[in-house]
Amino acid sequence: MRQRSDQEPAGANAAAVVPRLPDGRVLVGQRTHAARSWPGTVAFPGGGLEEVDHHLPLLEGDSLPHDARAARACALRELGEEVSLWRLARPDGRADVDAAARATAALAAGEGLAQVLAQERLVLDDRGLVPLTLWRVPSGRFAVQQFLLSLHAEPAPLPVASEELSAVRWVSPRALLAEWRAGRAFLLSPIRRVVAGLAAHEHDVVSAVRALAQPPTDAERARLDLMEGVCLLAARSATLPPATHTNAVLLGGLAGANFLVDPAAHGADERVRFDRLLEAVLGGRSLTAIVCTHHHADHVADVARLAAKHGAPVWAHAETAARVRFKVDRLLAEGEQLATAVAAFRVLHTPGHAPGHLCLFDEAAQLLVAGDMIAAEGSILIDPDDGHMGRYLESLGRLIGLNPRGVVPAHGPLIVDGAARLAEQRAHRHARQERVEAAARGTGVHDIVREVYGADTPEAMLPFAERSVLAALRWAEERGVAAEDEGRWTVR
Repeated sequence: MRQRSDQEPAGANAAAVVPRLPDGRVLVGQRTHAARSWPGTVAFPGGGLEEVDHHLPLLEGDSLPHDARAARACALRELGEEVSLWRLARPDGRADVDAAARATAALAAGEGLAQVLAQERLVLDDRGLVPLTLWRVPSGRFAVQQFLLSLHAEPAPLPVASEELSAVRWVSPRALLAEWRAGRAFLLSPIRRVVAGLAAHEHDVVSAVRALAQPPTDAERARLDLMEGVCLLAARSATLPPATHTNAVLLGGLAGANFLVDPAAHGADERVRFDRLLEAVLGGRSLTAIVCTHHHADHVADVARLAAKHGAPVWAHAETAARVRFKVDRLLAEGEQLATAVAAFRVLHTPGHAPGHLCLFDEAAQLLVAGDMIAAEGSILIDPDDGHMGRYLESLGRLIGLNPRGVVPAHGPLIVDGAARLAEQRAHRHARQERVEAAARGTGVHDIVREVYGADTPEAMLPFAERSVLAALRWAEERGVAAEDEGRWTVR
């Protein structure tokens, strides 16, 4: 039996496995919307530890400390559950094709793994499973033990066994890295580090393992590079629930210009954390400018402080500049370019949520930095005081016409089916507009909210729902289809 490796530290509550063929190709899939986080991004099979993982029998790892063997069991269980690649053997290491086939069929029928292994007298075959590093996410929620699994030959076509992964394929690390650089594949930091390490040591797996077994640096852990030169830096902000963070976006590479979009960290502790995160990601480089998508506090709350700290100018639309208390050094207009060493983002004026709202679009990668045009968490409020429902819908239509592949929202994770989600948002808003107008039968805004949103709308959300309904009613009034009389609205 093998001894515990120094690279199998305690503390893992999740595991991921990187199956690798002799020609260097690795097995990856794409997270679906059923996955817990980051749908649309490329991932290796893996997931959280479950209670059963502490009791599953292993061929080589049974003598390891409890936490290390559970992580190995988790990695192999997830590999089987997600892509039907079950690694099974007799306790003495012999293969038993018939028993493995029966076990696989029983597992596909929904029987429990521990029960099936006991019935067929099999164990999980963890030969060739080599620990890499323990990746602790910056939030502290997950500590993922990564493993490399060297296979002797490509297995039969693998049916996707769960709803969490799609588009499962074998691909060379070099090709996958090229897809990421071009914006055709989205790789989160733990995945990209493995891919880059394997690509750098394509024909020397020993060197690759040695490099990938090292703990990630603070900068590596901090970076959420959706593509080369587009790094997400989420910060806790004073935004509307259910969202809790605003995505600041750093545009730029190792050379050339660097633009920080919408820094809005709220509170002293969060600003200290964000400063460390930004400094780790910048790596000594300077900021070219801080860019504001619009004037709302949950997008600009930290702009003035960071501009002073970094000596960076602030850029925004003229309508935004007229609504903020800090100095805007340059007014951005439709069609201008924000060029970095790796991408060029076109400035789009997209009013509706706010008069000076801007989006940034990289045509080569079809990536849209969308600000508050769409949210992956919660919904977009159109407030009648500084928003306009009709212009918002027009702006949505314009963005749909760009056919973006990926959309970086201000709140929540990357949206990978960008154009489809924007179209879904527009259809949802049109449907709600129709419901609001249908409910305007000589009734007040409060009654219309109850009818449109339902009587079970939480009290805390009613003020926001009322603002949204009022924006819809005012747009109907502009179009001549509704009128107000002493607080009561009627469709003509």
